[in-house]
Amino acid sequence: MIDPPHGFGRDELAILRRLKTPERIQSFLDSEIGYNKEPQGATCRSPRRVLRDRLAHCMEGALIAAAALRVHGFPPLLLDLEAVRDDTSVRLALTQLAKEDPNQFIREQSSRLLAGTAGLQW
Repeated sequence: MIDPPHGFGRDELAILRRLKTPERIQSFLDSEIGYNKEPQGATCRSPRRVLRDRLAHCMEGALIAAAALRVHGFPPLLLDLEAVRDDTSVRLALTQLAKEDPNQFIREQSSRLLAGTAGLQW
């Protein structure tokens, strides 16, 4: 059965409901979702397909994160940082968990995620 507000089946929704914080979402992606190397060409799997196939690349992982945040009442926001000189692009799912200064929260999360990536600084 599909839950009309979110378009996910019961089992899919149960997984997304477990992902209550950005840390839990990242842990889920790191431990339960394999890396999609796109061996048969470019893909952009939906969150439902990622949950089924257990594979995701950066954009697909960001879509899963946005879907999980949406289930918990946050707007599903994505940020796409495209590289100019190489293929090192970054996609982030954003949420306004820090009510006092959401811009500071975004800077902190972006810096944490980009730490160690050559040539990228906040």
